[in-house]
Formats: sequence, C-alpha cells, structure tokens
Amino acid sequence: MMKIFTSLALLLINITAFADIGPKPTQYYQWKQKGLIDHDSVQLLQCKDSECKESEPLQKLGPQNFSCCSTGCYSLAYGYTVVSQLEAKVDGRVTKSKPFQTEGMNNYFEVSEAKGKIAVRPAKKEFTAEEIAKIHSCQ
Repeated sequence: MMKIFTSLALLLINITAFADIGPKPTQYYQWKQKGLIDHDSVQLLQCKDSECKESEPLQKLGPQNFSCCSTGCYSLAYGYTVVSQLEAKVDGRVTKSKPFQTEGMNNYFEVSEAKGKIAVRPAKKEFTAEEIAKIHSCQ
C-alpha cells in the first residue's frame, strides 16, 4: 500500500502546470450612431438558442471580459456561443439587439441606435489599427 502511495506521489510531483497562453477570440464593436445608448450599461449576452430566448452575460474570467466606452466595445473570451446579443439602456430603458452570429477568431461589428432600438451588423471590413486603438484607449 505504501509503495502505491509513494508511486502516486512521485507521479503527481512530475506533472507540469501549463499556463493559459493560447490565442483567444476577440470581438470589436464600433458605434456608428450611438444615439441614446448608455455605453456603461452594455452587456454581451451569450445565447443558448438561435432566437436568444435563453442567454447569460459573458462572464469576466481571467482575461475573458467585455467592456465598452464612448468609442465602442471590446471583448476577449475563451470562446463565444454561435449566437450573441447586445443589451443596453437606451434613453433609460433596457433593450436588446436582434440576435447575431459570430464565427472565427476575430469579429468586427457596427452598432447603431434608432428609435430606442439597437442594431448590430457585421462590419464591411476589419477595423484598422487606429480604429482598434480608439476602442482600446478607454478600456
């Protein structure tokens, strides 16, 4: 019995810890027409179904986060659900965008507000380094 315990202990001592250093998917959101969106209230919802009837906000876990400021929003995650949704206060009322799809490692979106509703559209192109720097400048 003691030999088994000693062998197990030696085996566990030789196990190497691995750091979390791999690339993480990112999402960038740029305000195209901010309107009355309260950028401090914006949340990225991770949907459990295609219509986003069940969802939960992206949790802050280690490097995983979602944050917004006056120029846009930035998110880094271990992984995203296929369907997401933005939720925010618009003119004092909580509203949600229509569900939108994400795919790949980096996603770029344009966000606008009109008549109390949030619209999220895939950007026509990747954001420039300058645009990304503006989004990161207030994080």
